[in-house]
Amino acid sequence: MPGNVVTSCFLEIYRVTSHFPKHELYGLTSQMRRAGFSAAANIAEGSAKQGPKEFRQFLDIALGSLAEIAYAIRAATDLGLLTTEESERLNDLRAKAGKVTWGLYKRVQRLADQKDRPTFQPSHAAWCAIMMLFKRSGASAPASPYGEGCPSCSITTLGHTSGYWRARIRSAAG
Repeated sequence: MPGNVVTSCFLEIYRVTSHFPKHELYGLTSQMRRAGFSAAANIAEGSAKQGPKEFRQFLDIALGSLAEIAYAIRAATDLGLLTTEESERLNDLRAKAGKVTWGLYKRVQRLADQKDRPTFQPSHAAWCAIMMLFKRSGASAPASPYGEGCPSCSITTLGHTSGYWRARIRSAAG
């Protein structure tokens, strides 16, 4: 599932940038973290949109953020902020996230081009994905519009996403 792979990349970015020097806090540290979060959040937000054209736009932004991460990794490595091992690990995660996201993008593109496509079944998957990011990062999360949590997933997975979209995401990751 793209969200899981991209979330893994986002979390790894947070881990490695936590060791960057303080003077980079508002430079590469912030830029890499924002790009990582943007990639994951755009997939989550796009999955809750009403149609494939809107979802495709959010996937396009996520792909752009993953490309930005690629350059940031190179810059951080060239500046000596990342070891070769950290750089390779991040690049592998980013490449995998890009491949899965691109596969989903192509699938959504085909759906957008179909005249008799099935209707989207938006859920609160975007909210749950964002809550997972907050939970994993240790940051305080905003109040949920769904009460104490999702009854089917307890805001720990995207398991409640409609069966239609789970199958499409799996086939794109495939």
